Amino acid sequence: MKRITILTLFVGLGMLSLACSTPAGNDEQTLIQLEQDWSEALVKADQPAFDRIMAVDYIFIDPDGQVVTKAQGDAEFKAGVTKFDAFVSDDMKVRVFGDTAIVTGRATMTGTSKGKDISGQDRWTDVFVRRDGRWQAVSSHASHVKPTEDAWEVGTWKLNLAQSKFDPGPPPQSETRTWRDGGGGVLIYTGEGVDAQRRPFLYSLTFKIDGQEFPVTYSSAVTYWQRGKRTDATTVEFSQILNGKPIGIMTRTLSQDRKSLAYRGPSVNVQGQVTNNVMVFDKQ
Repeated sequence: MKRITILTLFVGLGMLSLACSTPAGNDEQTLIQLEQDWSEALVKADQPAFDRIMAVDYIFIDPDGQVVTKAQGDAEFKAGVTKFDAFVSDDMKVRVFGDTAIVTGRATMTGTSKGKDISGQDRWTDVFVRRDGRWQAVSSHASHVKPTEDAWEVGTWKLNLAQSKFDPGPPPQSETRTWRDGGGGVLIYTGEGVDAQRRPFLYSLTFKIDGQEFPVTYSSAVTYWQRGKRTDATTVEFSQILNGKPIGIMTRTLSQDRKSLAYRGPSVNVQGQVTNNVMVFDKQ
């Protein structure tokens, strides 16, 4: 997944946060908190926070090997072409060497830039120095996490009402399902649309297709369980469990031309009804 320069610049920061003064004995906790604060600032597009974090001589080496200065990154970010809906950091490690610190971690993000999906996962390394009693970033590097090879669902799929069948009906007026690869086998799934009563709906799940049960929650009143496994290169089976009782197996199959995705078998809809639908989604 290729990202633009400004995206890789700020991803490379590893979710740095507002620079602040820190007691020397509390450096590790402070740097971790700085990283967490930065993820919030990045989602909020907090430009004053960006201005306080990096040293004037800060540089970033992006995953394509390009060197980006702070001035270049600031100019591109201020153009307003990038937006993050979520930016989460984890698996962070801190090493402090006097007035220099190295922080490594992982970023999982969803967002858009120049109208394109820039969601995915990166590994990053940030170098800080302590200047005038506060930590500042002087250098960063990010590498993209290789997408899960068998995650063929990744992309945006729109419901084809003409090719779908609903039992019971009536069908929704529209639905779009988006799959993002979170790396390491993790899939981030979002569904949104308008139901038969013209009510909008939106739900999101994060899970692995590894044979383990995971909850599916549409609202506080509708929750059921699925257990997924890949049976071949283009088919996934999901065992459906509602109120502790199996309701059958739903399959999701990719067409040979990889342009459509078909769901067949029992499942639970957003109203909590058990359905036996055939739902066909076209790749966008």
